[in-house]
Amino acid sequence: MGEITITEKEFRQFQQLIHQVAGIHMSSAKKALVCGRLMRRLRQFALKSYGDYYRLVTSGDKPEELQIAVDLLTTNETHF
Repeated sequence: MGEITITEKEFRQFQQLIHQVAGIHMSSAKKALVCGRLMRRLRQFALKSYGDYYRLVTSGDKPEELQIAVDLLTTNETHF
């Protein structure tokens, strides 16, 4: 499977999703991060686009996948 690129529309969908679910604003500079962190999931499900993965995550058919996507796209920090 070759490299899959994310469209502006698909990136905006993930920006909105992360904002809704986690309250995090993801700037446009994070586009490469989104691609890098989600590519393995696209390959695991043999998906052809980030849009296909977005539909999988938001469909409710695999509720655990939404949490996996959120975990991949967020960075948990611990301060002592």
